[in-house]
Amino acid sequence: MHYLSTILIIALCVVYSRTLVSFLKMEKGANGCKTKDNVELEVGQFIQDEKTCGVIRCENKDGEGFNMYCQIPLPFAQCSEDTHISVEDPFPRCCWTCVELVECTDDFVIVTTTVASEKDEEE
Repeated sequence: MHYLSTILIIALCVVYSRTLVSFLKMEKGANGCKTKDNVELEVGQFIQDEKTCGVIRCENKDGEGFNMYCQIPLPFAQCSEDTHISVEDPFPRCCWTCVELVECTDDFVIVTTTVASEKDEEE
């Protein structure tokens, strides 16, 4: 099942090519990698990245891995030009969840609201 999830994520990356993959060097862990938050990942295991719409995946016992993430909504979500992705939803669902940014008076607070796509409104 784990390999099936990985293949699905890679297939989404290739088909929609708006998903980005970047190399990530982590510390060596007992059986793979250790994240900055001291979370142990075994080779092939991945966790949700809390700072992006993406996942962190450990590739080998040398602490090398990948961060797979989306920057903008995927085309089939049919979002308007001024919408963004959600970092609150799990990957890859966050890649097709349209949100609007809301102006705040506090520079350290980001508030988002989910926007239904035209596809959702038809249903």
